[in-house]
Amino acid sequence: MKKIAKTLALVAGGVLFLIGILAFLPTGIVGPGGMMIRYAGTPYIHIVSGLLLMAVSTMGESWAAFGLYMVAALHALIGGLGYMTLDRVGTATLFDMIRITQADMVLHAVICVTLVICGKMNTASQQVIWD
Repeated sequence: MKKIAKTLALVAGGVLFLIGILAFLPTGIVGPGGMMIRYAGTPYIHIVSGLLLMAVSTMGESWAAFGLYMVAALHALIGGLGYMTLDRVGTATLFDMIRITQADMVLHAVICVTLVICGKMNTASQQVIWD
């Protein structure tokens, strides 16, 4: 049987890790003059999320689905808290170390929805916790 959630967790983890690494480089999207401004804590969220998803992809199918849901909840929390604390210029500061813009909030929402859809594709529907 194919392990869909494990594969999707590995792919999503790799993409999030790559987004986190690329956030340190000035590009047309991220950095000075880009759509998203890189602040100190934001890339680390993507790197940790990516590493966590790659770690749960080595476990069973249900653990991979659980990891997808938990990382989606983390990104929903960050996007939601950012939306609630927006200031006049369209940025939000969370916990005095994470600054996100409205474009970052859209990115977190897209990541959240994508990870939830990936988590729903697990093949361990009859098992509760273990594979």
